[in-house]
Amino acid sequence: MNVIRLILITFMMSRTGIPVLTYHSLCKQEDENLSPVHIAKEAFEQQMQWLAENGYTTITLEELHRYITTAISPHKYVVLTFDDGYQSYHTIATPVLKQYGFRGTLFLTTAAVGHSSYAALPGNEYTGNDRPLTLAELQYMKEEGWNIQPHGHQHLPHNEIPAAVLYEEMKIAADWIQEQLGIQPAYYAFPYGRYNTRALNLLSTIGLKGAFSVHPGLANKGADVRRIPRVGIDRYDDINRFIHKVTTGYIDRKQELKSVLMYQLIYKNTRIKDLLKKVMNKING
Repeated sequence: MNVIRLILITFMMSRTGIPVLTYHSLCKQEDENLSPVHIAKEAFEQQMQWLAENGYTTITLEELHRYITTAISPHKYVVLTFDDGYQSYHTIATPVLKQYGFRGTLFLTTAAVGHSSYAALPGNEYTGNDRPLTLAELQYMKEEGWNIQPHGHQHLPHNEIPAAVLYEEMKIAADWIQEQLGIQPAYYAFPYGRYNTRALNLLSTIGLKGAFSVHPGLANKGADVRRIPRVGIDRYDDINRFIHKVTTGYIDRKQELKSVLMYQLIYKNTRIKDLLKKVMNKING
């Protein structure tokens, strides 16, 4: 009975909070040859227009952190995050955000900066022509109000690499942003949303206050600030599905139930998550 009550309470809590939206490359036109996370400019513009017309205000990561750890009303707040560091954030996202008075956070993969392609990163399979940002473009975006935070140095899966490599992957990215852009990093986004207990514990070691996963759902008061959920936006999101994601944090009830059970109950202790990962690795050879 206590277990059922806990599930019901957790389920109800998951329906309140602040949506943290996640974007990747913004294409001039929809391209079915790319991963679905790369969406068309027209769709992005429509989504930002809907947020503005429906009274949403963007808040900073620091304000979000205060909501999770203290108490502010979540009403009509949204956080806009953009991963990796594509040129389209400079050419497409920046003017659209400026038009509506919105603020964005870029989680930057630092090793790719200035390269002509994301092929510069190990294991990268991105085949589009949306190149990485240059340092000059990043400095311009900073002046336009972007908050730039680390997303790993080489975008390696943080739950699969050795401890020494993991530390360098996180520390180098944070140091690069401070040294090259004059921004003191405070938050982190795990590449692919993949983390383990060691990665979570390293956050405070390198001076970071929190981090973001790709777990679906709204950012709730009292959540683990080391793995804040984010709502991924993709090309399958017509405006109605986008609205549903913003207001609930999920695609549908099935995803909501799975997320509550997996991430807020079973994986609440990350050592259980680590153990299951080891078991699956052995099963898969």
